[in-house]
Amino acid sequence: MGCAYCSRKEKLTKEHIIPDSLLDIFAECDFTIRGNSYFKADPIIKDVCFKCNNEILSKLDNYGSNLIKKYFINEYEPDARLNIDYDYRLLSRWLLKIAYNGERSFKRNTELFKPYLDYIMGSTEENPRISLFAGLAIDTSPMPEYYHDNIKLQVITAPKFVGETILEPTDAFETSFRIRKNMNGLNISELKESFLFRFGSVIFLLLLWKDNSDLELVNSFEWIIENMYPYKLLNQEEREQTEIKRVTHAFNIHALVLIDTDIGMDFADRCSIGMFQGKDPIDIRKSLSLGWDEHVKEKRLKALENRKNIK
Repeated sequence: MGCAYCSRKEKLTKEHIIPDSLLDIFAECDFTIRGNSYFKADPIIKDVCFKCNNEILSKLDNYGSNLIKKYFINEYEPDARLNIDYDYRLLSRWLLKIAYNGERSFKRNTELFKPYLDYIMGSTEENPRISLFAGLAIDTSPMPEYYHDNIKLQVITAPKFVGETILEPTDAFETSFRIRKNMNGLNISELKESFLFRFGSVIFLLLLWKDNSDLELVNSFEWIIENMYPYKLLNQEEREQTEIKRVTHAFNIHALVLIDTDIGMDFADRCSIGMFQGKDPIDIRKSLSLGWDEHVKEKRLKALENRKNIK
């Protein structure tokens, strides 16, 4: 079997699905979750040659992990606005690489990535037909994180853009809400596949467009997503800065497969606050998480010491 990236029939090495640098940063995440499947401890695949793994892909991992360490280790307040600097080319290549690794591990969608391999490896200057969005993952729920496993690191295939809202009002004055029974998705006709990544307090959305997609339609869908949903479209200029905001609420922070609209965000925030009669649900979660927070701090300090010892 040849290398999954260059096809050379050389000795194959181990490649991490979730980069090990991120597993070190978020040391409390002993596993990551993708749908109903779990990556235990240190998930790897073994189909990448030494040259690709260590000379090219490792540089992408270094860029990605440094970006996460710079901006997305800390938790942010619900109304936060964060300015980030990013290199579109490096970021999109890194995310494509992670998505490709994950799909190979499940033995699905592997042919999908063949048109993107030259771009991932940096051997072409042409940008593929993809779109990249970003936003902040902020927990506004009252439930401690450990109730929902460790989900600071996730890769989700085919997340669902909710066409209306996750919650719907039960009265004309929008004072009470319920989960919408028929949650239709947004019909994105030009979409080939999509991926959602959560790394700490950031979420990236990667959309792969059909090879023969109508560019005007693609631009229309980008406009719809950026104006109906809280995500920010990242510019394909090589170096850019942009401002991102919260894209999660109390009802989807632990179910990121559901992407809610701006209106849905408002409904969820009002519902979450109203459920606790004046008590802030975030304060409730923080008070219940004191022991967990100490555990996280200890695990991360231990991982940092281990990294220093290895160096």
